[in-house]
Amino acid sequence: MSTQEFEAQWQIEQIEEAKIRGREEGIQQGREEGIQQGREEGIQQGREEGIQQGIQQGVQQGREEGIQQGREEGIQQGIQQKTIAIARSCKQQGLDVETIMEITQLSREDIEAL
Repeated sequence: MSTQEFEAQWQIEQIEEAKIRGREEGIQQGREEGIQQGREEGIQQGREEGIQQGIQQGVQQGREEGIQQGREEGIQQGIQQKTIAIARSCKQQGLDVETIMEITQLSREDIEAL
């Protein structure tokens, strides 16, 4: 083998080795970029799922609180209506306003308005 042929062969081998190194470096770089992109996408997806879950939990909690508040208001309205019915009955039976006020805890104005 002549020196020129030897040199040409050596250059070809160097080029092939460079291609292999370049391919390996490219694969490594691609893997690292893929991992980073996957992390970012995972974080974004996790955020979106977390927001959705938070909204669902908030809606559920709001419903439960609304139902509870509605029950409490309904009970209070029922008590108020019963108190007014008692006051009205007492008034119809001729009890004085002071006594009705003591029994029902209603104001004078409320009793006189009946």
